[in-house]
Amino acid sequence: MPAFQEKEIEKVLLTLLSLDHDGVRAAAAEAIAVMTGYSSSKSIIAACADMALLVQLLGSKMVKVQESVALILANLTCGNRSVISLIAQEGVTEPLVNLLSHSTGAVVTNAAAVLTNMATEGNLRTDMEQCGAVPALIGLLQARNFQVVRQGVLALTALMVDVDVRTELCSCGGVQALVQLLGSEDESVMRSAAWSITVGAADTQTAVEFTKHGALEVLQALSLSHNRSSGFAQVALQALLNNNLPAKYSLTGVLAPTDIISDGFYDCGPARSLCAMKILCLEELAQQAVNDKRPIIVVNALKPLDESYDNSSVKSDLTDDLENSSPARQRVAKLPKQSPPPKPVQDIAPQDNVPSEVMHESLSRIVSDSQLWVYKEETKKLLILKTVKEQLEALGRYVSDKMGGPVQREMVACFSYELALMQLKQKLNSNLIPISQITKGSYIHRALLFKVLADALHLHGTLVRGEYNRAWNEIVVVNNPKGNLLKSTSQCYVVDLMHEPGALLQMSSPEAAMYCYI
Repeated sequence: MPAFQEKEIEKVLLTLLSLDHDGVRAAAAEAIAVMTGYSSSKSIIAACADMALLVQLLGSKMVKVQESVALILANLTCGNRSVISLIAQEGVTEPLVNLLSHSTGAVVTNAAAVLTNMATEGNLRTDMEQCGAVPALIGLLQARNFQVVRQGVLALTALMVDVDVRTELCSCGGVQALVQLLGSEDESVMRSAAWSITVGAADTQTAVEFTKHGALEVLQALSLSHNRSSGFAQVALQALLNNNLPAKYSLTGVLAPTDIISDGFYDCGPARSLCAMKILCLEELAQQAVNDKRPIIVVNALKPLDESYDNSSVKSDLTDDLENSSPARQRVAKLPKQSPPPKPVQDIAPQDNVPSEVMHESLSRIVSDSQLWVYKEETKKLLILKTVKEQLEALGRYVSDKMGGPVQREMVACFSYELALMQLKQKLNSNLIPISQITKGSYIHRALLFKVLADALHLHGTLVRGEYNRAWNEIVVVNNPKGNLLKSTSQCYVVDLMHEPGALLQMSSPEAAMYCYI
């Protein structure tokens, strides 16, 4: 290449592009496309090329010219924002989108590559969307040419950082197409589709859409396959689970301290394999007839509709004890002996034309839980306690009180919470039960309520599902004497919510093992 540079071959070839001869243009464009693959020539061509002419040649009647010019632009725009800005000023977006419907695979692939490079700029992503790039790229996912499909997936992935693109992807069949590509016989296409799902799953609503169309099942099958196992599939599966906590808890049985439970979470029970059991979304579960299976516990704290009901009215024995007790008594803050009766589920009439992004309104039409909102308001008072251990102990007693109080170990088998839950299902005429409606709960219900309330208080811990309807919470408490970071220590505890409510059991102790396992 140095010999070419001495003769200024790049400039000569660029001059030939301006000649009004299709054969000369085709040969010059093909040569320039090859030379842009080398960094030394690429920088010279980027500095000397007439970008307006290159954009114009995208509309040439010769397929070879279109293919070569698109490849030139793909190479020049790779990591070069100045070139991207120059061709954008020449109106390159629309010609590139038009080339996506070309009959020649190489032309389509190169055009999609340019769009992928341009998608690094936010304003250009908007231009692409306005020119119809998203449905055009979705159309490429059905192509027989694997190179075309792969580049189409990469371009969609680059555009997916914009919320409008994700919305259009869901409405135009892009989600279904990407899930189907996970089963492609071409490994590069499968990996690209998995990476696209990983990027899209960063948005909760998009993750839900992928889950609706079976992405979790396919990704788990890929992860377990001996022949087709892929790190890309495993990363995509984890990304979907991280933004779909109901599915993550059902499949893995563990929520980490960083997995914050928010409104819309539900526990539908353990699913050992997604291939054998599909995890339905909350809307689908709400449409099922009442059955004799275990109820689905729903978390959806809804502020009471009564406008006169404000924070100042949230008063309980817990609040009074904390406010009126001495500092010594605050360390063992008493909890209310009787919990207020749960408020009935409110029937909210469906509203027409509700925007999809208004998730809370959609959830409230399925199941609402104003009493859980009261729980969260009440437990905010626990933050006046001096140490995290005291807050956890008080919260543990609070949760136990709401779900039936202490149960002696030898009486656990007689603690007939199943009958109470089935009666509650019949009363509500639904398989979905708001968590605050449970006044007689076992390990699994208490651990979930503790996790919900602890997350709201920023006392983040785990939620672990065990065997035989056991579940527990593990929380790391840091002891920092007199603010000395060098002498700080940490200890992991299991919170007892059943037998000695509020007791913190050291993780490695026999007491913790007895609590977690039969």
